[in-house]
Amino acid sequence: MVWAQGALCGILISLVFLSIKEPLQLLNFTNISVDRNGSFIDMSKLWQPPLFHDDQHLRDREEAERVAKKVRILCWIMTGPDNHKTKAAHVKATWGKRCNKLLFMSSKDDPELGSVALDAPEGYGHLWAKTRQAFHYVYHHHKDEADWFLKADDDTYTIVENLRFLLLNKNHSEPIFFGHKFKPYVEQGYFSGGAGYVLSREAMIR
Repeated sequence: MVWAQGALCGILISLVFLSIKEPLQLLNFTNISVDRNGSFIDMSKLWQPPLFHDDQHLRDREEAERVAKKVRILCWIMTGPDNHKTKAAHVKATWGKRCNKLLFMSSKDDPELGSVALDAPEGYGHLWAKTRQAFHYVYHHHKDEADWFLKADDDTYTIVENLRFLLLNKNHSEPIFFGHKFKPYVEQGYFSGGAGYVLSREAMIR
């Protein structure tokens, strides 16, 4: 009687082992999930490689290049000798390349950066004098090379493509400008230089 019980137990154990042998192999070699009925699912058979639409990036680049020919932007960057390598150089290496014309306004000439040496001292208290000289320089040397003139600091990041789409339907022959207006010191307010602002050619001339 005892031997019969032992034989029966052996048969049951064998059946159990055979029933879970395949799932155990899957557990060892593949990713497994279990559905609501308790059945094992081999997730590797459901996985599909991602699709990368390179042609979409190509179309976006072609559109950006098309708009760049219609909306010409001169970007001039306010900087200083201490920031030429630590800040201004990174503007030149990144978003500055997307401007139609890129200038760096400083108090020191730097051939590597391509900065313009303005006759104005450095320091927060001299920003207006430096800004005025920068626009004076742009007017006399580059006013016909662009339709819009962006002033930004050397720690500003501008998505030039988005700026062009903003300006696409605007008339640069009208005296208009865009920026963030501050009103802490004067009633009429003034544009934040750090955030950057853009003037139409007519606004810059006036």
